Amino acid sequence: ALLDKLNIEKVTIVGYSMGGRVALYTALNSPQRIQALVLESTGPGLEDEYERRVRTALDDDRAYHLRVQGLDTFLDDWYKAPLFESLNRFEDKLSRLKASRHVHNVEGLAAALQGLSTGRQPSLWDKLEQISVPTLLICGALDHKFTRINRIMSESIRFCEWKMIGDAGHNTHLEHPEAFTTTVLRFL
Repeated sequence: ALLDKLNIEKVTIVGYSMGGRVALYTALNSPQRIQALVLESTGPGLEDEYERRVRTALDDDRAYHLRVQGLDTFLDDWYKAPLFESLNRFEDKLSRLKASRHVHNVEGLAAALQGLSTGRQPSLWDKLEQISVPTLLICGALDHKFTRINRIMSESIRFCEWKMIGDAGHNTHLEHPEAFTTTVLRFL
């Protein structure tokens, strides 16, 4: 609907983490509208039903704590997660990132945590071979979870390139913006 409203025929989508997950879902459901995909630190979801239930409960709990404790406490806890460990080396960047989050509404963020929970979304693992557009997967070498996921994804997507950015974690675009930008521009 947005592309129609903007009168845009086809797009290249660049998505990070959950935004990449939404981009992946869009490419599978509206392939005629997608020129290419750039997916940073993104995965196709959880296949195991038990893992999905655990993740749903975790995201519901996070949303509850966000509502009760407020944004500052939530952000401090969020960026202490192992997934963001490498980002903590960049105190100035992390401080600016947290400050930029203050434009968000707590209720909206909590609703997004619940509604976009990986536990609530369908697994897309069995649909990856349906992607028929050039796809770039980017992850940081220090992000072991998404390095493993992207390796497997790259074997399932036909026209796929997979790049790891050294000495970076989950936020490659923030930790090493030059390397991230160069990688994306070369692909495009």
